[in-house]
Amino acid sequence: MDNLLSGKRVMYPDAVPTRQAPASSDTYALEIWNRLTLVELNPQEAGTINLTIDAECPDGAQIIVDVNQDATGRAITMGSGIEGDDLGGVANDKVTIVMVYNKTAGNFRVVSIYNTVDAAP
Repeated sequence: MDNLLSGKRVMYPDAVPTRQAPASSDTYALEIWNRLTLVELNPQEAGTINLTIDAECPDGAQIIVDVNQDATGRAITMGSGIEGDDLGGVANDKVTIVMVYNKTAGNFRVVSIYNTVDAAP
């Protein structure tokens, strides 16, 4: 849901971050416009993240994606609007991906892929 004030979008930190939790799919289509977007993925199949970046999206905007892997582990491919490494699926891992928007390049760059819960002993 857009943060609206008098018909205009209000961006983080003056309003709440945008939250998205799309259902498991082979394609995750995310619309990005806010300075901070929080995404939670619970993949049940391999998938690709594709971004639609709004013209209002400011340089330096961030996307934080939490990927909660199941007992199989699913690969996540960085698709349109993203420059960076794909995520190999590891069973039962929880991985946080941080991306930052480069308005000049017109895409988000993956700056961190971090295992917040490592399933390995």
